[in-house]
Amino acid sequence: MRVHVSGRWSPRMGTKKKAEQDDEGGFLEELLAIFEEHRKCGAALTHLTASERFWSDLVAPLLAAGGARPPPLALSAHLLRTLALQLYYARKPDPRLGTLLGKATEDRGRLLNAWSKLVCDAAGGLSGDLNSSLVLLDGGELAGGSSEERQEDGASLLLAWRDWCLVAATPGSSVSISAESQQCLLIDLLTSLEHQLSSGAGRPRLVNILAELVMMLTARWNQRCGDAQLRERVWSLLEACSGQFDELPVRARCAILTTALRTQQHGRAAADSGEPGSH
Repeated sequence: MRVHVSGRWSPRMGTKKKAEQDDEGGFLEELLAIFEEHRKCGAALTHLTASERFWSDLVAPLLAAGGARPPPLALSAHLLRTLALQLYYARKPDPRLGTLLGKATEDRGRLLNAWSKLVCDAAGGLSGDLNSSLVLLDGGELAGGSSEERQEDGASLLLAWRDWCLVAATPGSSVSISAESQQCLLIDLLTSLEHQLSSGAGRPRLVNILAELVMMLTARWNQRCGDAQLRERVWSLLEACSGQFDELPVRARCAILTTALRTQQHGRAAADSGEPGSH
């Protein structure tokens, strides 16, 4: 089997033995390549998504993420990025996919929170900065692998989570994230960012991505900025980076200050209006 993508043969398919062609890593990389080339592969997507079980089978590992054995990092990265691309490009969301994603927000967002913990734990385990040339399609196998491969898988997962969060947080998105889950996701990201700053490991790209993701999500979920718990976490972040603020990348500094100012403004407005949880 070979899949033709954007006028070229995929380097993964057709160049290995048949046993390797059929592994889940090869399949998911090819599927992601098709979604990346969405506009030129509409017929392929229509054929794939026509199956009644396509979406349920595809997202099954993510739906099991809250269990005792979370899915491999690279597998989660591929799936989250695929979902983000589908939500972004789809003119009319597939109702079957919408139903499945709705499960992530059930039970007070338990599953969605499990995804967040999986990503932030992976980010906290990165021993070096993100590779500037990292591309999700360049990942290794989806299970096992060396320590270096696990580092790359963790970085890929963080990038995929960024894409998924920004698409899901877009006004009019088919994914409905509760206020409680929004706060949980933001606090997880702020905690992960504070950990990176406190460790002093010098990871500018990783710090930039976390800081800018928090900044963009607080802009889209600005009502959460008045929550006392979120504001406390922001002040804790400022304290963690106060001694090295001038050494931080300019992008991270701008993002952190923007987030701090936004939470301060909304916190003051919430306090003036007497909203619960603003003190």
